[in-house]
Amino acid sequence: MHTGIFGDARLLARSRRHQRRDRSAGLDAFRRFGGDSTLPDISEAYAFGVPDEKYGEEICIWVRIKPGSSLTPERIQAECRGKIASYKVPRHIRIVDEFPATASGKVQRFRMREFEMARLEARA
Repeated sequence: MHTGIFGDARLLARSRRHQRRDRSAGLDAFRRFGGDSTLPDISEAYAFGVPDEKYGEEICIWVRIKPGSSLTPERIQAECRGKIASYKVPRHIRIVDEFPATASGKVQRFRMREFEMARLEARA
């Protein structure tokens, strides 16, 4: 079972990849990458968890949209509601032009998480 909503990011109900598990509202939300999308304006997306006092962790996604697209975080959330479980709907969505990556091109999710955590602490 997968969502296929985020372009390259899919949330899974079950997986053996515990290092890639997010906990939201006390439930596990696993993610996987690759595949189709119901939002054609998304060219690439990465999901990860950020700490939350109430739920333990909330899902955050960083999304790269195709040039000329007017996709907004609110539209992404609206598209998710009703199609996936409410605890899998990302609470934090950031639209970016590029992702932090190594010299070989591997995306560094831990850097995205650190940046997002710093941004959320600054807002608090």
